[in-house]
Amino acid sequence: FEVKYKPGLENRAADALSRCYDEAELCPMVSYPQWMESKKLLDEVKSDPIIQKLLQEVLADPAHKPGFE
Repeated sequence: FEVKYKPGLENRAADALSRCYDEAELCPMVSYPQWMESKKLLDEVKSDPIIQKLLQEVLADPAHKPGFE
């Protein structure tokens, strides 16, 4: 059997691996979640008395609360 090149418009049976795309064409297709609530979370942590107490204990003596070093 012999491999013969066919330009894209003529090659109707081409699969995804037969097509060569420029990286710039694929960039808009790549996505990832963006978390917009980080400031809100930090504000909640700063205002939570239990978390603040734990933070102070860990900062004062890290060995006192294993796993939080």
